[in-house]
Amino acid sequence: MESAHHDLKQVNVYTSATRMVHGDSDPFTVYTVIVSCAWTKTWWVIRKRYSHFHALRQGLVHKVRAMAKAKSNTLADVHTLLQPLTSFPFPKKFLRLDTDAIMGHRKAAFKTITTMLMQARSAMLVMARRQANNSALVGELKDLRSTLDTFLGVPDRQVAEEEHRMATPLVGSFNSMDLLHTHDNDWCEDDGCSICLIVLKDATDKATGDRVLRMGCGHAYHES
Repeated sequence: MESAHHDLKQVNVYTSATRMVHGDSDPFTVYTVIVSCAWTKTWWVIRKRYSHFHALRQGLVHKVRAMAKAKSNTLADVHTLLQPLTSFPFPKKFLRLDTDAIMGHRKAAFKTITTMLMQARSAMLVMARRQANNSALVGELKDLRSTLDTFLGVPDRQVAEEEHRMATPLVGSFNSMDLLHTHDNDWCEDDGCSICLIVLKDATDKATGDRVLRMGCGHAYHES
């Protein structure tokens, strides 16, 4: 179980920021977050605005405060688990348009927050299995994971692979059968940007002038 928890926590997160304009609205920033999990060989892309991250944090803060007020021994471990997420210094809100400095600070913060969210949901999975007979705890963990999975856009494949690998006696290890569980997005060998599909050849994409990020899994992305 400890090995499974360790492997589940091994995720890579990359963030980029893009200024956008919709209709007559003021410019706003969309943060693209790429999450990859080597253990399940799965990766996906999340696109969020500052307000989305802020709303999630506010919801978690409310949850932690409610747990503290209830003083429930049953949920003490959950309270401890969520505490780092709510105490992490969240980027400030500014009324002016986003500057490069603001975007850079938020990119770094959202990378850390996303990593913490992924690690928290893996800890919830392990906790639920360890205390399967505690229906109140398991129910609370299920609701929390559902909230995090929705925000993170966790694909069904990731959830299924986690459940499968947690249940197998050889948890935390790979075998030849793993190669049969392929996915359209997994471990591809093409040279295209996995978001816009433009072919990438060099460390700097001459077509766009953007820097190219190549992750350990072989996927490549334009850096904004």
